[in-house]
Amino acid sequence: MQDLVPNDFPDAEWDDHDVEERIEIERGRILFGQMVQLSQILAEILETFYTLQASHTAANAGAQATQLILSLAKPIQLKLKEWYSGLPAVVRMDANFQTSLSQTSRLSSIGYLHLAYFAAEITLHRRIIRSMDASAAAAASVTGSSPSPAAGGVDPYIQHICRSAAKARLISAMDFVNRLTPSHLRSFWYFASKTNFALIGTFGSLLWATSPGREEGEWYRRRLGEYRWTLSVSSKPGEGKGLTEFAMGMLDISAGLLKKLPEKPLLSRSGSAVDIDAARRQSMLALGGTGTAGMSMGSAGGGGRFGSIGGGSMSGLESYSGMHSAEASGVQSPRSPESESSEEGVYGNFATAGMAGMAD
Repeated sequence: MQDLVPNDFPDAEWDDHDVEERIEIERGRILFGQMVQLSQILAEILETFYTLQASHTAANAGAQATQLILSLAKPIQLKLKEWYSGLPAVVRMDANFQTSLSQTSRLSSIGYLHLAYFAAEITLHRRIIRSMDASAAAAASVTGSSPSPAAGGVDPYIQHICRSAAKARLISAMDFVNRLTPSHLRSFWYFASKTNFALIGTFGSLLWATSPGREEGEWYRRRLGEYRWTLSVSSKPGEGKGLTEFAMGMLDISAGLLKKLPEKPLLSRSGSAVDIDAARRQSMLALGGTGTAGMSMGSAGGGGRFGSIGGGSMSGLESYSGMHSAEASGVQSPRSPESESSEEGVYGNFATAGMAGMAD
């Protein structure tokens, strides 16, 4: 399929003296073109990870399914990064645009584009999170015992990095929804937006269900409660009524099912940190290295990338840790005090963002 060009759009007439009208028409064309490009990337994600053939390929990989999916995710993630980095200024939701929007009575329909971007990111990360449980189950079925890296299970350090990145994306998406203004909510939303709002909640539910310990599960439970509150406020009459109702219903259903899960073990933060540090050293030794892991995260907007560890190459981990999710770092979940969870210090280092708070 060829990219859209200006000649593909019909000629539009506008008042030469009305600058704002001309800008709105141009913005609408750019918005449509960017949505087409993002849809093409999403189609590649679905074709790579969510078809029947893709499911069979991952199942045949057994305990190595996570490594396979990480390697397949890298080129697609780079496309998402390039798409976002190349967004024209007129369709960005940065601080300057928010200020100019608040000074006029015009509505802005660019919210659905950014929501679709988060939905694409989450669709990619969701497959990686699901693959880790499948890899662990495959390793356990082969050995007849608890999965371990030596037996082919997912390395604890890689699992920690993948879950950390997924958590950062969830915070970014929730923060974006929390920053939507009436000018966005009252405007046009693409028909799939209702499902995309729900996708954020179900992704949080997945992370809650797969949490290794009670404390992390409780963290996701609280954040999902905050997210539902944001959705309920956004569905007030005149401010997008019906836009978030489907998402709230799906969130209520998933929360009810999660409450029926067996209680998770209680893991101390200090103990978890020790376990992760030990797992990192074990990964280095397995790769023939003796040094300390050199973790260099990229600057905001460029995504992070772990350097080589102990002289070896952790290609799957490096590919995944370099994934990009909008600019800025250290984003807090909506209405969550910083002291509520010391995990923010760990996850805040990942490239993540609330869209509306970004600077160009």
